[in-house]
Amino acid sequence: MKKALVALLVILIAVCAWGYKQQSETASTVKTRVVVDDTSKAITIPEKPQRVIALNSSNIDLYYGAGGTVIARPNKVTLNKETMAKVENLPTIGEAANPSIEQIVALKPDLVLGLNMPFNQNLVPILEKADIPVLLVSLGDYQDTLNRLKFFGELSGHSEIAQQTIDSLEKKKEEALAKNKNNAKPRTLILFGTPENYMMALPKSFPGGLIELLGAENIAKDEKGMSETLPYASFNIEFVIKANPDIVLLIVHGEQNSAEKIQQDMAKHTSWQHLKAVQEKRVYVLPFHLFGINPGVQTGEAIEYLGDILYNPGGER
Repeated sequence: MKKALVALLVILIAVCAWGYKQQSETASTVKTRVVVDDTSKAITIPEKPQRVIALNSSNIDLYYGAGGTVIARPNKVTLNKETMAKVENLPTIGEAANPSIEQIVALKPDLVLGLNMPFNQNLVPILEKADIPVLLVSLGDYQDTLNRLKFFGELSGHSEIAQQTIDSLEKKKEEALAKNKNNAKPRTLILFGTPENYMMALPKSFPGGLIELLGAENIAKDEKGMSETLPYASFNIEFVIKANPDIVLLIVHGEQNSAEKIQQDMAKHTSWQHLKAVQEKRVYVLPFHLFGINPGVQTGEAIEYLGDILYNPGGER
């Protein structure tokens, strides 16, 4: 009996050792590349990652738009119907702002895509200890979107699909510019948040950048001391009154407030009553899924939507 147990133990050890050797040999044959992420950190990642986890909706959307696939997603995502159908049944990793480290590690990804934001930055040292590379990207303005699509196309091995998506977005941008090139350029303010806690969108934010991309003027950048690198700035009612924008655009999470109700609320407050945008009823609520986050491959739709509002005094969509 003892001899049989010893023999079985020897076999098990041999099998495990062979498995470890095979795993090590496989790992050593994976081609890698060194890239610099948007925190200016050089990281080593697989040249063609096979098990990608994206920690947020925008990166999922862009990765699929570049021909890639992911193996897991956050519990809640804001995606177009086509992409949602592809990821709906994937394993989930918790909330986007607070994903489960245990679930991520258990899925054995060879690359994690995150945002260059504190809640994702904090994950990097923890996942690196598990030998999982984390690539943090910035998804601010329109050019960031194009850059990510091109890079994700290289990672997925489908650069041609990524280029097709880029070409589609560029075509919609050029169409919007051509359509409105002879129109007056409205002076515009974008407010993000709630009436109790608004932020002004600057050119480095996605919606603020689209304003300038379409030839309109984003008045928020003119406030004294405004940063050229930050996406949003604190709301300053005195500055807004003095600037007197032609159009006010609101991004409200969940869109629980209609444009009509917000217009009515603004009209009741003395500080808003004399604004040109309020008097002419050019206060609009933008769809959160197109402007509250970087909409990825739906950027073309966002450009069309915004162009119609900026250059269509007849009213909102």
